[in-house]
This record gives sequence, structure tokens and C-alpha cells, in this order.
Amino acid sequence: MRRRNVLITTSGMLLIAGCVGDEGTPTESEKNDGQETDKTETDELNESGSEESETEETTEETEPAEFEITDLTVEPDEVLSGDSVTVTAVVQNVGGTEGTEEVEFNIDGRTVDEQNVGDTTFEEVTESESVTEQVTVPPGESTTVSISVTRELIGTFDVSVSDQSVTFEVIREWNEIGEAYEGAGGLTVTLENFDINEKTGSYEYVIEYTLENDTDEGVDEGGFQLYPSDPEKDPVQQFGAFDELFPGDTVSRSYTFEEGKDIEFSTLAYHPDQFFAQNPPTDALVWPVEY
Repeated sequence: MRRRNVLITTSGMLLIAGCVGDEGTPTESEKNDGQETDKTETDELNESGSEESETEETTEETEPAEFEITDLTVEPDEVLSGDSVTVTAVVQNVGGTEGTEEVEFNIDGRTVDEQNVGDTTFEEVTESESVTEQVTVPPGESTTVSISVTRELIGTFDVSVSDQSVTFEVIREWNEIGEAYEGAGGLTVTLENFDINEKTGSYEYVIEYTLENDTDEGVDEGGFQLYPSDPEKDPVQQFGAFDELFPGDTVSRSYTFEEGKDIEFSTLAYHPDQFFAQNPPTDALVWPVEY
């Protein structure tokens, strides 16, 4: 309220009358003092509330990258000797951050008939090996990683990654009866005929074949051998006196194997050096035994 002053003069007396505002109205100084007090209290409350908020707020930790192999496949699962298969693993990141993983593929080995005879070692060996591939996977996602595997040796091979595994089989390409092939020793070999005769308690396996030397040096004839379907059983060998075949020479022979019916054979093989082998050598000529 505005302060009003009135000057009144009466009979020589000077009176000053005034209209003063309400006693409860604060002065400017009191207003300023009150504003500063309120501001201080508000700041203290804000600071106190902020501290409490920071204290109550908890920080969530992000889970690190974690990997799982969710699938493992091989394609194809059967190949000829020397052909390759593709092994593929699916890698999933089940963690909370992106990460890099080294995926280790373990391929088992295979050893066939390791024996020493004089200065000659009859063996076929495929060493086991490990192949490592590196992949980077975002959280919650998966990716694939593949390797190519080639084996010359006949047999079944296992490939494992983590706790998963797959197998593939390396098989031979069968030779044809009546067709001429170059054998490992250099002779040309033709299996002219292959008969199986059933008897009361056994089978006779009768072969007729031709060997021809088209090289410029003498070559030993070599021989045939029957291999059982069960690799734990011994093969049946061709016995006899075989001559050296000189350049330009040709010889035709016949031979009869006989074995009980309790043993089933899968392969007839020709090779110049397989007498102590439990399985046909990789470079042997092979024909299926069909009952």
C-alpha cells in the first residue's frame, strides 16, 4: 500500500497525519531476506533429493559374450577317395555383448595295418588334425563357419566341435570287370571274370585275369586279395609262384579262393604289395563282391 502524508495547519498547530499500510506487509528488505531463505531451503532439498536418487539408482552389468555350437553338419556324408566334404558349425552368441570366438574343428586320424617286413613298412596313415576358424558374433545372434576336409584313405572319419560331432565316409570307386586299368606297379590289369560258387559249407571265389607289361622294365606280377566286410577279420590272400613280367609280355591266370560261409567279403583288390594289409591300399584296384 502507498504511504500518504497530509499536512494540516490549525490555529498555529502543525499536525502531520498519515495513512500507513498494514503492519503485516513486509518491507523490501524483508522480502529479499525471505526469498534468499526460500532459495537456500529449495537448493538444500534439491541436493538432498539428488543424492538420494543417485544412491537408490543401481547400475545393471551387461553380460559378456558367451558362445554355443547349436548345430554341426557335414555335406556330403559320403565321398570318393580324394574328394572333399564341407563341415559347417552354427555359432550362437547367448551373451549380452558382441564377441569373437575361435571355433576349433577336430578331425580324427586313421591308421591301417602298420607292420614292418624287412626294409618295407606296410602302412596307411592319416594323421588327426585341428582346424581353427575365428568368427565375430553380435549378442543374441548366430553365424556359420565352414571348413573343407579331404581324405585319400578309405574309411569313416569323425569331425567334432565342442560337444558335437559328425561323421563322413570315404569310399572307393569300383573298377569294372572286363575293363583294363593301370595298376600301382605299372602293369595293365584286366579282371576278365569273377564268379562266386556256393557249396555246402563254403563259397568258392573264382577269378580270371590278364596282366600286361607296357613299361620298359621288368615288373613283378603282384596279386589279388579278398577283404571281409568286418575289418576285424583277416583277408584271404592269393598264394602261388608269380613271375616277373618283362616289357611287352602278357600273362593270363585264374585263381580260386575258398572260405567258410561265416565270413562275408566286400572287396576284391589287386595290388603289387598288399600281402600284409588288413584293408586295401589306397591305390589298389578294387571290385565289389556281390553274392
